[in-house]
Amino acid sequence: RGIRYQLITFFNTFVEWLGSSSAFFNKKPSHGGMLMSELIFLLLLFGLPAALGFKYALSRGKNPLLWGLLSGIFPFFLVVLHFHRPTSEIRGHFRKCGHCGRTFPWKDSVCKYCGTSVSDSDTI
Repeated sequence: RGIRYQLITFFNTFVEWLGSSSAFFNKKPSHGGMLMSELIFLLLLFGLPAALGFKYALSRGKNPLLWGLLSGIFPFFLVVLHFHRPTSEIRGHFRKCGHCGRTFPWKDSVCKYCGTSVSDSDTI
C-alpha cells in the first residue's frame, strides 16, 4: 500500500469526521457519498483562498505552492501576501525605481515614492 492509498484513506476519514462533528454535514445522501453542497462548501472554504494565495504569490515572486497551501489552510496569509511587496523587480508586475530603490507597480511610469519618471529601458 502506497502513499496514495494512505492519503485517500486519511482524506476519507477526515471527511467522515467532519460529517459527524457538524450539523451542516449530518445530511447524508442515500448512496453513501458526500452531498454536492458539502463539496462546494469545502471548495469555497479551502480552495478559493488557496487559489488566490497561489495567484498573489506568482505576481510577487514568492513560492506559489507554499503560499497557496498556507492561504488555503490559514486565509490570513492572503492579507500578508497582499501587503508584502517584493524587494526586487518582477517583470510585468513590479519595477524598481533607479532613484530611491523602492518597488512599485509595473503599470505606473512614475515612482509613487519619489516622483521620478521610470521608462521600460531604465528598469534593472
